[in-house]
Amino acid sequence: MRTDHLVTGELTLPKAQYGSRDAQRIFGWRLLESLQAQSQFSGVALTNTPILSGHLYNLKHFNPAFMGINEEETNFEVSMVTPGFFETLGIRLQRGRTFSEHDVKGSSPVVIINESVARRFFPGQDPIGRLLKFSPDDPRDQYQVVGLVADTRDTSLDAGLRTQVYFPMLQQPWERVQVLARSSLDPATAISSVQRVVASVDENLPLYKARTVEENISATVAQPRFRTWLFSIFAVAGLILTLIGIYGVISYSVGQRTREIGVRIALGAQPGSLLGLVLRQAVVLAATGAVCGVIGSLLLTRLLASQLFEIKPRDPVTLIGAALLMMIVALAAAWIPARRATKVDPMIALRHE
Repeated sequence: MRTDHLVTGELTLPKAQYGSRDAQRIFGWRLLESLQAQSQFSGVALTNTPILSGHLYNLKHFNPAFMGINEEETNFEVSMVTPGFFETLGIRLQRGRTFSEHDVKGSSPVVIINESVARRFFPGQDPIGRLLKFSPDDPRDQYQVVGLVADTRDTSLDAGLRTQVYFPMLQQPWERVQVLARSSLDPATAISSVQRVVASVDENLPLYKARTVEENISATVAQPRFRTWLFSIFAVAGLILTLIGIYGVISYSVGQRTREIGVRIALGAQPGSLLGLVLRQAVVLAATGAVCGVIGSLLLTRLLASQLFEIKPRDPVTLIGAALLMMIVALAAAWIPARRATKVDPMIALRHE
């Protein structure tokens, strides 16, 4: 779904004034019409489920046996939405249709399902026109599938894909209403416009938690983002200490061989062959360390699995990149003092301590 330029706010309809479903339905219809009349909004919709708030609110039990399907019982994630919901959020319609102003009280009960529901309960079939039964006998709890939409992560970014069904809010209203409005205006102006529209429908009804959907996302990822920064700081510090250690040890060990290099040059060895000898030995040491490090990383990846989002803990790019970086540092640590030693006069090298 698209989350840019999208503002949201929450309304809770008081039971004293909106205690009946009809009153809730009339309010939702009036609010939707008022929002649609505003030219500054390119898309508006109402739903009962907060978008990307990090919380799962509504579940509906489903027994596939009611439809003659041999599958385990499950819970569907349920959202009540108005016409324009999928268009406003940019959720792809794969087949069928979305809800319209005709899907109201008294019309045939309808439902829209996502791809996860279709894959699990209608594999290799066209679900459009099928009845989704939540009760074996009660026709009021049996809904015709009129649309199939793409899977979305609308609860939180780290939540897996779920089986989701959408019901028309104008058929099944709710006392909690989420307002969604897409606008190219700056967020503060867009939120003020939504608040004015709500006040024009009911001046005593406050709009709270008014903010952009991107702010919702930032709030849900605040804790993992902090952990990521903390891990990154430790990782960078550990990497720097490792590279300094590798460079210092190999550079010191090669520097200690200055006398040996001088003797070899005095006996006729070519500087190029000596550089190759030192570098090969450095590569062997670095490769051995890199292999040990990769093995250790593979053994410890399970500790990091829960902290990663859409990245496999055994990420080959990261492991190979770290190993290559340490190999490069090891080669530089060997090449610099070795090259310096090959340019020293053999007599001076022989007197080196």
